[in-house]
Amino acid sequence: MNPQPTFISVPSDSAAGVLEDAWLANGSAGPDWYIVDDFFRKQGNIKRINDADENGQVYWLTAGEKCKTWNGVEHVLEWLVKNDVKRCETVAVVGAGTVLDTGLFAASIYQRGIQKWSIPTTLLAAVDAGIGGKNGVNFMGFKNYIGTITQPDLIALDFRVLETLSPQDVLNGWMEMAKHALIADAALWQSMKTFGSIPPIQEIHPIIAEATKIKKRIVEADEFESGRRKTLNFGHTVAHAL
Repeated sequence: MNPQPTFISVPSDSAAGVLEDAWLANGSAGPDWYIVDDFFRKQGNIKRINDADENGQVYWLTAGEKCKTWNGVEHVLEWLVKNDVKRCETVAVVGAGTVLDTGLFAASIYQRGIQKWSIPTTLLAAVDAGIGGKNGVNFMGFKNYIGTITQPDLIALDFRVLETLSPQDVLNGWMEMAKHALIADAALWQSMKTFGSIPPIQEIHPIIAEATKIKKRIVEADEFESGRRKTLNFGHTVAHAL
């Protein structure tokens, strides 16, 4: 089994800069390199990433299924090679599910694997793609056909980022949380049922925390999906087809 990642949750009342607690969580100076959802280049509100970009340390990746291809991975690998990224260095992958899939997969195969941090920025990614070490891309029309299962060294979730999400993005994550509850936690399901509509992020921090614990617990019990972890595929096959 791969070593389990350090998990950091940054509360919404943190006075530090966005994600700054995450960068400093393991006592280091932070990542050496960044693979980041292009959305944050347009926003420009994460100082550490802005500074890294000025130094040529950021690869901007446009989110979506089009980036989740072997060609997309090759572009990331070329960037790593051209920048002479060392195996002992760390790359932080910041974004939603498709960015995490592509960036973490590239990091897992570059020089047989470099240190990598998973920084999910949507609710769906926070409770699903950002946790578990499944990194992969689509190939020849098949979903997630090429990939690895390698755990990140650190997973960091900043609730202040989640609080900027649109209602549609919250809904996406809420449905994933409902799946977790249905397969593994009756008490969580009952808590979610008390809401008459999809609530704002500010009202469900504890529920989000419980949903992430479910994913972590199942992955730790069956990292390579030989048994129990298969339950996390509940609904996914049909949903991907749709």
